[in-house]
Amino acid sequence: MPFAATVNPAAREAGRHTRHWATRMGLLGDESGPGWPAGCAPHAAARMYPRAPTGKLNLISDHLWWLLALDERFERLGRDGTAARALDPVHRAVLTARAGAAPPEGPTPDARRSNRAAPDDPASDRAAPDDAPSEQAVSGGGVAGPLVRAFADLHRRSGAALPRGCLTRLLDGLDGVLRGLAVEAASRHRRLPPNEAEYTALRRDTSRAGIFAVFTELAVGVELSPRVAARAEYRELIDCAADITGWDQDLAAVRRDSARGGPHNLVRVLARTHALSLPQAAQRTAERITRRGEDYLAAEYRLLCALEHAELPAVERLRHQRLVPALRDTLSGVIAWNHAWSQLGRPEPGSAAVSRPWR
Repeated sequence: MPFAATVNPAAREAGRHTRHWATRMGLLGDESGPGWPAGCAPHAAARMYPRAPTGKLNLISDHLWWLLALDERFERLGRDGTAARALDPVHRAVLTARAGAAPPEGPTPDARRSNRAAPDDPASDRAAPDDAPSEQAVSGGGVAGPLVRAFADLHRRSGAALPRGCLTRLLDGLDGVLRGLAVEAASRHRRLPPNEAEYTALRRDTSRAGIFAVFTELAVGVELSPRVAARAEYRELIDCAADITGWDQDLAAVRRDSARGGPHNLVRVLARTHALSLPQAAQRTAERITRRGEDYLAAEYRLLCALEHAELPAVERLRHQRLVPALRDTLSGVIAWNHAWSQLGRPEPGSAAVSRPWR
């Protein structure tokens, strides 16, 4: 595919910053905190946003860590249908922010530790099993607590860094991701695997492509005009990016998802729908990604042509023309990161951590 990625020279600084932030938020150094793949979020950010200034890259890296931590917790809880209920406080926090109010701060890491039953506490004998969320988890502590607290911090900092329109689209994207995860959790619980059409629509929501596009605006300092955002050419570009992002992630994760028996992976959906072997379905997925890459380039060209003739002030037109190639940089970084991620492998929770590329 004609997408080549470079790495932001501030990757190491982003790694140090985000690791410190994740520790402070309770997303690291806790038995429920992911060390991998969330720990590689700074390296992913550096690939996706190669020209972002250090301060902006740090904020984006923190966001990516949060998104990957969300995925990690969802995977831990998704086997028995408890994921949606356990992560509901996170969704409520996002909806609160969308309504214009400050999201709840959530418990501090120290408070969460002090609220745990002591080893000799009789109540600890009655604790719920590890794979079932407690009432504390559902009310904002436990599994969801660090995510709620970290989201409140990210929302506060993003509100200072992003124009209102960008922040609104970011929150809309997060709402879409959480709704998509809830649908996936319900499907897993009912043991009803999605059909091909259902899955491809769902994957656009959970791919996070719209969120990544907002971070591109932040990285290059360009706010997308509502008139441009509403254009069919721009929507097609983002839809192509969503398909490529989601399907490429599925291709990288098929071994893990197959081992877990998870049906929410395009390779597995195609194998089941068309009676293919996994290698055959993987090849068909790769071919689809290639075709969508061609669609992306065509949509990019049409968008640039539309911008050339759009009724926009000259300065605004130039800014948007600068944004379009930056969006391709972001997609290139996603593809490059997926490839590196699949080469490194993704240990299951609790296994030995892989050394971080940004250390």
